[in-house]
Amino acid sequence: VPAQRDTICSGDSFTLTLINNAPTTIIPDGTTYSWSLPTVTGGVTGGASASGVSIITGTLTNPTNTVQTATYFITPVSPTGCPGEVFTLTVTVNPTPVITPSVLTQIICSGTSTNILLNSSVLNSTYSYAASSLNGIIGASSGTVSPIAQQLTNPSLQPGTVTYTVTASANSCPSAPVNVVVTVNPSAIVTANQQQVTICSGQNANIQLSST
Repeated sequence: VPAQRDTICSGDSFTLTLINNAPTTIIPDGTTYSWSLPTVTGGVTGGASASGVSIITGTLTNPTNTVQTATYFITPVSPTGCPGEVFTLTVTVNPTPVITPSVLTQIICSGTSTNILLNSSVLNSTYSYAASSLNGIIGASSGTVSPIAQQLTNPSLQPGTVTYTVTASANSCPSAPVNVVVTVNPSAIVTANQQQVTICSGQNANIQLSST
């Protein structure tokens, strides 16, 4: 068996399926595999030893914010008990990003813009977010750009909200989603019962003001 490689996200499982392909790979029917604890970098956890198993599999966790590896030294054994040469399986364990928006809640007035900076624990992460609104807020949309800077308008007389569900991704490994809730307060419209009034000197004006 030649050296093998696989790539997973932190917390995921790998499964190596070997197929007989002589002369480069020779796998008699009924071959089993044995290995000791893997050699890891960056404190990767989850690696376990195994003996006499027919499937090469495991679950690994990368506790860092950079790419790490786990290398297994595996002995294949034929059904007749004949061991093959030890081969290696190197599993690349990509970190899972943790996304931290600059705010989790924000309050703005109708007609102004959000300002939500997206940060990730893993360098060179990409971002995506979906927007959902209540009370008919206008201007919210999904996107991939940080910061989230969108002008939101509230056409109603009550506060409305927009919820941005944001995720980060690095090396095809997505973060857990995080919600950012923006409250959009309506802007007041003032009206007067009179647009012009004339009084004599010393008299009081009587102008009634009302607001939406």
